[in-house]
Amino acid sequence: MKYGINNKNSPLFKSIVEILEHYYVTLTDKEIEAVARQACIAGSYTLGRMIIGKKIAEAIAVRIATSIAASAAYKLIAKRLGVSAGFSSTGIGAPIGLFMMQGLLQRSSLAASRLKTTSPELFRALQSNGNLQLLFFMIENPMEKYTREIKKFSNKMGM
Repeated sequence: MKYGINNKNSPLFKSIVEILEHYYVTLTDKEIEAVARQACIAGSYTLGRMIIGKKIAEAIAVRIATSIAASAAYKLIAKRLGVSAGFSSTGIGAPIGLFMMQGLLQRSSLAASRLKTTSPELFRALQSNGNLQLLFFMIENPMEKYTREIKKFSNKMGM
């Protein structure tokens, strides 16, 4: 990986922050203040809802990214890619690597399609931020609570 899991420039971290920022729009002012206190975000609410939402998203994204990195699925993907890359120099692992890559691409594509169907606005936001929707398969389960609330809010607002 080019970036550490908690690096603010990593695609995984950016994806999580993007989803959380969309999620915090769905909360009331009172709920935002409570979450800010829980996340130990100092500062006055007068700084602005967007700034506090971004700070909360970044603080919580570190915890979620760490949790995802510790998950069995994430470790399995990293291990398989590492093993296939190691065997590719001998020529033995190339076909295995291609099959694994095809499986990852399919999972990525299917998850992105589900996101596009359930939450088109969030899909577009992730897509416009460097095609981050392609990583959604890695964060779909841990972020399900947030994406579900974003969908409810969008439906309620007629988006």
